[in-house]
Amino acid sequence: MSKLPNRCRTLFLTFLLIPIILPAQVPVLTPESGIDPALLAKAKLGDAAAEFMVATAYRNGQGVPKDQALSVSWLRKSAEQGIPKAQYDLGLCYALGQGIAQDYQQAASWYQKAANQGDSGGLRALAILYGDGKGVQKDSKQAFTLFSQAAALGDAYSQNELGEDFGEGIGVTKDEKQSAIWIRKAADQGNAKAQRNLGALYEYGNGVPKDFDQAAIWYRKAAEQGYAPAQFSLGLCYVHGKGVPQDYAQGLAWYRKAADQGNPNAMVNLALLYLNGQGVPKDETKGFDLLHQAAEAGAPDAQVQMGMDYNAGVHGLMRNQSQAIIWFRKAAEQGDQRAQDMLARLHAGKPDLSQDSVQEAEKYRKDAEQGNAEAQYRLGVCYSIGKGVQQSDEQAIYWYQLAVKQNHLEAMLDLGLLYLNGRGVPPDADKAFELFRRSANLGEPDAQYRVGYAYDIGEGVQKDQKEAINWYRKSADQGFAGAQFNLAMRIYSNNKAEAYYWLSLAAPQLNGEPLATTNKLRDGAAAMLKPSERAEIDERVKQWQEAHPKKP
Repeated sequence: MSKLPNRCRTLFLTFLLIPIILPAQVPVLTPESGIDPALLAKAKLGDAAAEFMVATAYRNGQGVPKDQALSVSWLRKSAEQGIPKAQYDLGLCYALGQGIAQDYQQAASWYQKAANQGDSGGLRALAILYGDGKGVQKDSKQAFTLFSQAAALGDAYSQNELGEDFGEGIGVTKDEKQSAIWIRKAADQGNAKAQRNLGALYEYGNGVPKDFDQAAIWYRKAAEQGYAPAQFSLGLCYVHGKGVPQDYAQGLAWYRKAADQGNPNAMVNLALLYLNGQGVPKDETKGFDLLHQAAEAGAPDAQVQMGMDYNAGVHGLMRNQSQAIIWFRKAAEQGDQRAQDMLARLHAGKPDLSQDSVQEAEKYRKDAEQGNAEAQYRLGVCYSIGKGVQQSDEQAIYWYQLAVKQNHLEAMLDLGLLYLNGRGVPPDADKAFELFRRSANLGEPDAQYRVGYAYDIGEGVQKDQKEAINWYRKSADQGFAGAQFNLAMRIYSNNKAEAYYWLSLAAPQLNGEPLATTNKLRDGAAAMLKPSERAEIDERVKQWQEAHPKKP
């Protein structure tokens, strides 16, 4: 699974033209307006290059008041005579609705004209429309082809996008080495997003050897250009001492730069520094305000932390399980596994402690002290979520460890999660993987999924796609929805039939955005199959579901 940040290609368009406010009166172009008279005369006589220059003057307010409508008028004259830059700019005006009604089909048409002449801007912009399905039928392969052409011409934005496509397997077979090659080309040209991406490749060892020093170097290059995601990543390096000496003050400074630009991840981590008094005087009010901002902005990490704080009644909050559930649900709907785990524990399953929680915890304690592994595990859960006892990760770890010594599968899993997330102990992905693997080897489906995911992204273990698929399949065979979905993603490009099968099994267990995504992918796979193939797979799904009825 790629560690590259989520892309937002469409937004790129907004940086290519300055938004224009149309003046109340349209100015008359005269020699006194500031445009060179000779240039104006040539434009009026139909000289295409001069028309483009006049259009640019109106667009940028060079010697005349800015007037996007007049700029479009002159752009059209030049574009119709075949000037590729004018064709590209006219397409951009249609895409942004500047000086003319927004029309993506017209935008695509003019981009295509520019692209046909080998204009890198036209190729890039047309690729973005194909990637987003605006004005044209969505086609990731065509987007990849167009990005490839623009990248070959040296366009840094397209080189980075091409690298991301290779890294994620969008429109092309996944190839992490090619991903790194193209991202480096863009990074070497100073593209901040590519520099941040290259840092991430080095941090996680995707397509390049894992190298924290190089990761920090590239994060810094992008961060110093003001790129918020890179500022956040560099802050993480300082806080955890990855590639740089550990320095909470430096981490705080970079988190703050990113948070000031609205980066939700930076807000979360900055909030945690204030809440825990790391590198800054403890300030629960400021920390909670930042955490709440990030949660409202939709950051799953912040939503999970809000849920944890309300559930435990810490950081100045009164314990409020209803509020905790609200925040966990928001994160769970975005596919956050931690939130899904917490909801399961609070509602049903691991374990149900909703009634007489104090008495229940005390009962678990008595049995746990007698050496009962299940009771030790359940008492650990009580401490982990603050049910019937004061929330304490340290106490949770203590009781989980006792249960683990007796090979309790779920205790291994939950203790691994604490190590992975750095709760009550320093973050330790290697230790987490060791615990997940022990539990997985004994058949725990959630642990098998997490082992697969660790191999998938190289977290606590060397990346290995074959091993990832192997462990996803073990978990999927036991009905674990996350594994069924991830397995489908790993085989989607090469085996639509099996992907359709696993997505069909996962869908009934999901809701919200994860369900919508699964259904969309499932429908895409179904469209590539013959009716007889779909019918055969649907029967397999039915048989599996009958053999594995949902637990009441």
